[in-house]
Amino acid sequence: MASTVAKLEQEMMTLRQVINGLTMTVDSHWAVYQADRLEMQREIKDYLQNGMKPQQAAKPEEHKREEPWRLPLEDFLSWREGIKQDWTDNGNSRVGQRLARHLKRSSGHAEGQLYIDWCGRVGRPSVKAWWISRGFKEIPEGL
Repeated sequence: MASTVAKLEQEMMTLRQVINGLTMTVDSHWAVYQADRLEMQREIKDYLQNGMKPQQAAKPEEHKREEPWRLPLEDFLSWREGIKQDWTDNGNSRVGQRLARHLKRSSGHAEGQLYIDWCGRVGRPSVKAWWISRGFKEIPEGL
């Protein structure tokens, strides 16, 4: 009998914990809902009092083919056919990945090879100047 009572008490404790967890979840969802509702009410009130706000001009999209190592698209398409992927640490595939990460876009092994060739052609001071012009303090690691 004592073991049955102990098991029931354990089950009651587990159920209380589950109920408390659900109550906290419901409360947090309710708070988020209320905050969103108040924000929407403020926006509607502002709109009705002040009228429409002038639309901000859309930020022109940055041209992504302006890097100095890039070829014109037609030349690049024919040039990349002869380039093999090199996954060594300083190979064109890894350099392409690092470029993509630092420039916040996608890149591939052919662009990595173009970048490597450009760096060899112009030298470290020009490469460093280009990265500084992009807002970096130094050439990113591995590039």
